[in-house]
Amino acid sequence: MNLKDELDALLDATAYDSTGAKIGAVRQLYVDDASGKITFATVSTGIFSADAIVPLHGARLIDDELHLAHTRAVVRDSPRPDDTEDALTPQKEIRLLEYYGIQPATQTPGTTRRDGDATPAAAETGTGTGTGTGTGTASEPESDKPAADST
Repeated sequence: MNLKDELDALLDATAYDSTGAKIGAVRQLYVDDASGKITFATVSTGIFSADAIVPLHGARLIDDELHLAHTRAVVRDSPRPDDTEDALTPQKEIRLLEYYGIQPATQTPGTTRRDGDATPAAAETGTGTGTGTGTGTASEPESDKPAADST
């Protein structure tokens, strides 16, 4: 599956927590420039709540359901970094990864740019820097394969 297909599949998905509870629609995605992999997603957490940025490390895409490795409460209470419209800075990525209990990668920083929002046709690209966690999506969304590999 190429990056466009992965973006389309994820942008059509609904996010569920580690217990199977529905969280909300996947609204946008962040792609690491160094690895070319989708590393974070923005997920709707409710009508009156700001969207949450979640790492795709440990996530699984099954049909049109993105199953995250975290509970709804953890996602709902996650940090909401400012100015993430185009990209995540290394500091913002590290803060998010640490909050979710994921060890930040020690590779050369790359750019993690935003590559989508509510509809694939509205995908945009920005610039910024990021840590490049090395996660991505499954090659077969209809199967029970991991949505993100943990390299």
